[in-house]
Amino acid sequence: MLGEEQYQAYRNRIEELRCFGELDGISVNQASEKDFWSFFGATPFVLTAETVLLDNGNLRVIRDDEDGNHVRLQFLGNGRLHYVIFRRRKRSSHVSRVAGRDTFNGVRRRLRLFELEPLLQA
Repeated sequence: MLGEEQYQAYRNRIEELRCFGELDGISVNQASEKDFWSFFGATPFVLTAETVLLDNGNLRVIRDDEDGNHVRLQFLGNGRLHYVIFRRRKRSSHVSRVAGRDTFNGVRRRLRLFELEPLLQA
């Protein structure tokens, strides 16, 4: 669950994106924002991720770590996400890459499979 500090940081960032988007004629997709709050409201101890507004009005979050792992989630609305996951294998230069569209639970399963849940959790 989002702590008060993370909630406020996200709330402020989305408002900032809303203002910047208006200058460029882009409105925040309400279905995307609703999914954003639903996903992070159910993710325990979530860390603050880089949040951006796409040209189509959807919200995207991005998290990277120092090991070269990467998670990018675009909130599509209707409980669906577009995801991109890069996972650097331990003691290897090989990076596994996967991308697609799935439900919240499907993406969470992929994050577990790639052992990347800590990228979104404290």
